Amino acid sequence: MLNFAILSAGNIAGRMARTLDSLRDEVQPYAIAARDSARAQALAGRYGFAKSFAGYEALLADPAVDVVYIGSIHPLHAQHIRAALLAGKHVLCEKPLTLNAAQAQSLFALARERGLLLAEAMWTRTLPFAQALRKTLADGRLGAPRLVTAVLGEAMADIPRIAQPALGGGALLDIGVYALTLACLALEGDVERVGGVCVQNGLGADIEESISLRFSGGACASLAVSARCAAPHRAAVCCGGGRIEIDGPLWSPAAMTVYGGTGTDAPRETIRFDNTGTGFEPEVRAVAAALAAGRTECPALPAAETLRVLRAADALRALWGVRYPGEA
Repeated sequence: MLNFAILSAGNIAGRMARTLDSLRDEVQPYAIAARDSARAQALAGRYGFAKSFAGYEALLADPAVDVVYIGSIHPLHAQHIRAALLAGKHVLCEKPLTLNAAQAQSLFALARERGLLLAEAMWTRTLPFAQALRKTLADGRLGAPRLVTAVLGEAMADIPRIAQPALGGGALLDIGVYALTLACLALEGDVERVGGVCVQNGLGADIEESISLRFSGGACASLAVSARCAAPHRAAVCCGGGRIEIDGPLWSPAAMTVYGGTGTDAPRETIRFDNTGTGFEPEVRAVAAALAAGRTECPALPAAETLRVLRAADALRALWGVRYPGEA
């Protein structure tokens, strides 16, 4: 049974701790490390982890650790992933994997060189919704997907991790990646052209944006993302012979309705999804299954898809002049 460890003890780490605790028959909740030893000890005690560490170095030096889940703030992901890989650990890192595609590409190369698994914890890709969406599009009854539309918004522009570029802030890398991921789930090919506008706060963080994407296969996406107001989470995948409407939240959709035609009287089928638990269980199982099969890449969380989303985000930030401190 794989020993899972968590690097950090913040809110997202707490959610993963609860997840691992619920999967004790499949993986071992082994250790939690944080710069604040009291927080690490408290979280480990709450969910029955075997060990806690003050600082990350001790956790990475423990030979019993098999997989490290990284839940630190965005700008520290690359540093922590590299340290874990160099210590010989497999890594599941919270999204976004890194601040930009160049960082991610370098780390995927390091993982391959070391024979280790590195995956981005884009949990939406592992949910039953994603499987149902892919299956419906693959069976061909709706024709080729041509357009993805999505709207999502949360009133959180004053939260430091959103408001401050030094923390990797902004709507795009926090919730916008869910809209980009949905477009990439539905549409094939590289993002060959981006357009759109964004609103920045006084520190230069993007807090609201309207995004247009064109894919090399000829399809398009139109996405609206806001961190300064709540907006209904709605999306649609429009195909030549029908469409799929998706009910939010877009990171964990509750249902999708498949319209088997283009007219107002088109037959419809609504598929509802059981989103009980934390939602992180499928990604943990996917990583564990990949390692059990001797893989160094998780099929449900492929490197190519992480890079496709990050390259689109890079292009959008370049268009808007949004940069993070220390970026080359």
